[in-house]
Amino acid sequence: MHKDKKVSVIIAAAGSGKRMGGGLNKQYIKLRNMPVLARSVRIFNEHETVDEIIITVRKGEEELCRQQITEPYGFKKVAKIIAGGRERQDSVRLALKELSSDSGIVLIHDGARPFVSRRVIDDVIEGCEAFGAAVPGIRLKDTVKTVNKSRRVSDREGINGSGSAEAEDQAEILTAAGTPDRELLRAVQTPQGFLTELILEAYENLLKDPMSVFTDDASLLEAMGRDVIITDGDENNIKITTPADIWIAELIMDTISITDKTEF
Repeated sequence: MHKDKKVSVIIAAAGSGKRMGGGLNKQYIKLRNMPVLARSVRIFNEHETVDEIIITVRKGEEELCRQQITEPYGFKKVAKIIAGGRERQDSVRLALKELSSDSGIVLIHDGARPFVSRRVIDDVIEGCEAFGAAVPGIRLKDTVKTVNKSRRVSDREGINGSGSAEAEDQAEILTAAGTPDRELLRAVQTPQGFLTELILEAYENLLKDPMSVFTDDASLLEAMGRDVIITDGDENNIKITTPADIWIAELIMDTISITDKTEF
């Protein structure tokens, strides 16, 4: 409970994890003998402000989640484990239907982000309570380019005796179109927080245009013309997506253990 508002958490863990390879859903890969998803759930289960947790998983993995995640670690705040949909937004929409009727704030978090900090969670909740919607973001280190797609004749042209091209190989290339100001860019993370009534309204609007695909929940509010504030994210709050991320995660666990005296 945050002030007078019940806090619900939706953990989205229904992704296929194709970029991870190996056939195992990335959510169940173990980091030092604890699955990625269990680490993500634990953070919210131990947070005193959180009242309920709903986990979305791939269809058919509901029992697997119970056996490997919720039961072994005694996550008492997990109210429901449900099958997700085709797209992430479909999974979140299904989870929203399962919220308690008195839910006041919803945090939506990627199950593959096991290192979100208390500070990030608290900032999102505070921002959500004050402004209606809040998402964490971090500054970009690299220069970013917008690009245009075009088709050009390649330089692999055969020249016959008359000097004309024997073949013109067409290849799609990208050309730089512009360089946005990095001060106006943020890499967005989760949890993304919303007043429950606002995110429910946003998903109701989505039903009017079911072919639209949004890569994050804040985009739905933006499409409604609602302000979404950006709170400070955390570089350790990575999303486990590729095999290289497992190695990075090990380094993060070592760093956090040293600086925060936290055991992993």
